[in-house]
Amino acid sequence: MKHIVFAILLSFSCQLATSHETIDRLKSFCEQADMECYYSMIEKNVNTFFRQEHQNWKRDSLGMPCEEIEIKYDKGKPFLVTKHVKITTPCCDVVSETSQIVPMLAIQFVGTDSYKEGDNLYDYIRIDSTIVFSIASVNNRHKTTAFLHFWRGYFGYTEVERHSLFYLKKKYSKKMATIYSHLPYAIQKIQKQNPELILTSPFRYDYLGSSRVYSKGGEILFIKDNKIYVYDLINEKGVELNDYIKRNFRLEEIRSLNQTYIPYIYSNDMKGKTTGNTPKDQINICK
Repeated sequence: MKHIVFAILLSFSCQLATSHETIDRLKSFCEQADMECYYSMIEKNVNTFFRQEHQNWKRDSLGMPCEEIEIKYDKGKPFLVTKHVKITTPCCDVVSETSQIVPMLAIQFVGTDSYKEGDNLYDYIRIDSTIVFSIASVNNRHKTTAFLHFWRGYFGYTEVERHSLFYLKKKYSKKMATIYSHLPYAIQKIQKQNPELILTSPFRYDYLGSSRVYSKGGEILFIKDNKIYVYDLINEKGVELNDYIKRNFRLEEIRSLNQTYIPYIYSNDMKGKTTGNTPKDQINICK
């Protein structure tokens, strides 16, 4: 198992690859992945995130318990148990919820600072060795309630409803409010298309070199018919990767796709880094 995983990762270090080769390597990695190991790692990292949040926001002084997750198994099938504080309710109830798990292989773009018009974005794709897998928490009505494990490259746990309410209150974030209002149904609509694999990528970029970070709402991707599609959350449809990037990003923005976040558990500040040079203590590949 160890040699297979490293062989796949080594093959990703090659600079050039055809679209089919890139897709085959992504699928091969998932087929060989020790998911019990990854789920255990995700549980540990997300709970570390919860402890950091609890301490940073001084929730002990408010009498609020620390949130936590646990991934359990029923007849070999994983499911998620989430114990969290529902701050949207007046009494701040502690609620324990059970949901389904949908794994999403995390990819990143490496070396895009040398991108030239007409290049194939598939050539720049690598597995994100810090995140590896994010997961969507899906309830029994097939509605996504949360994204876990460095969602958008940074957050350990993102409760969709809570973030949607936050952006609705911010008039300058109307677009983000629209994106979050569509998020609960994205996984369900993608699954109806029978994808071979669901992916995620943070698509972080700095606008004209400023410190403000924006999202274009294309963080969920999927593979079908030997192509990678970005799920356009606003228009609720899949768009082929190259077409999506070229429609929505200027050249300087494409070249900055190799910039990503340092996940929250490694830094209390929202700091950026260049992809492709992950420190050893931040690599989460199961061996």
